[in-house]
Amino acid sequence: MTAIINGAIQDEFSGNISTDGYITGKKVGVFAALNASADTTVTTAGTYYPIAGTFTNDPFEDFGAATVHTPGIKYEGTLTQYFEIDWHATLSANGNNKTVICAVEKNGVVVTSSQMGKFCKTSGELYNASGTCVIELAEDDEIQLVVTSSGNGDIITFANYTTSITEFFD
Repeated sequence: MTAIINGAIQDEFSGNISTDGYITGKKVGVFAALNASADTTVTTAGTYYPIAGTFTNDPFEDFGAATVHTPGIKYEGTLTQYFEIDWHATLSANGNNKTVICAVEKNGVVVTSSQMGKFCKTSGELYNASGTCVIELAEDDEIQLVVTSSGNGDIITFANYTTSITEFFD
């Protein structure tokens, strides 16, 4: 027998659910956008650096709102689950023939499947790049947006950058 206590079903359900209305549950996710153009210096080619600038996180649920951690964002939910991270950038490099790679780090480790490169043929020209990956997050895992380039001392300018983190299965 199934009991509903304080609005929660207290045992497992197996089968289909059909309704003409909405089914609302726990909201989990975040959208972030770079507030203004920002430069990130890649001191050592091939080394990833956090994308500089101030990001606005809105809306957000179960992710640190104003809490910036190194400068990533922490997952504050208690359920370990898979998330899709999508990102889109308009960027330029300060030199010709630079390969710029954007990625996502989880707890300081680059997520290999998140790496997406863009060849910037002309200095100062704007290029669009985007990527997606799916990763599992547990409580207090930290996500950081990072970039590297093909040359020491390259300056990568992000004119725009948006990202979203959403539940993958739900």
